[in-house]
Amino acid sequence: MRKEYKRSLIKFSNYSLCVTLPKSMLLKMGLGKGDEVVIRMKRGKLIIEPVTTSGKKGGKSDSDSDESWQPLPELAKDSSEPT
Repeated sequence: MRKEYKRSLIKFSNYSLCVTLPKSMLLKMGLGKGDEVVIRMKRGKLIIEPVTTSGKKGGKSDSDSDESWQPLPELAKDSSEPT
């Protein structure tokens, strides 16, 4: 399973946008329709984490640590592009 996917934001209403999540990621995390997730910002990035019924982070854990994660080259922000 890939660790990173490129997705487009979809207009949900006049006040919200949404993003779809890949089925392979949902299956690996044990998530399905109606499950809750927590969305937070950390160092300028959005983090989506599953929530268990007790309110703690849940889902199946990935054996890779955050330190080993690397973005796909085509998704990495090019420092030469204007912001």
